[in-house]
Amino acid sequence: MGAARKYEVVADEVEYSVYRREPEAELIPFARRAGVTIIAYSPLGRGQAARDRFLAEIGRKYGKTAIQVALNYLLPSSIPIPKASRREHIDELLGAVGWALSPEDVEAIRRRYR
Repeated sequence: MGAARKYEVVADEVEYSVYRREPEAELIPFARRAGVTIIAYSPLGRGQAARDRFLAEIGRKYGKTAIQVALNYLLPSSIPIPKASRREHIDELLGAVGWALSPEDVEAIRRRYR
């Protein structure tokens, strides 16, 4: 607790993905108010997003992959840090930025992964 008084908290790293949305309930709203950045680890659900047919279906509307959809969902509220072991992975991950899911698709994801 002493460290919190001495140093400003600027980031909190938590497990956060379309499959693990618990941070949305209280942590993310609190972090926004406090000016704390949320860093999302395991943002692809430990690889689950790569095989997700629902996210792939949404992605087809945007010309994106399921992985890109999963990451794009997180971008408004966090900085996701996915694993990238090969150049192709990095290229795919970069496809998550520069566009936005429609409010309807965001809501569809929220309903699907309660």
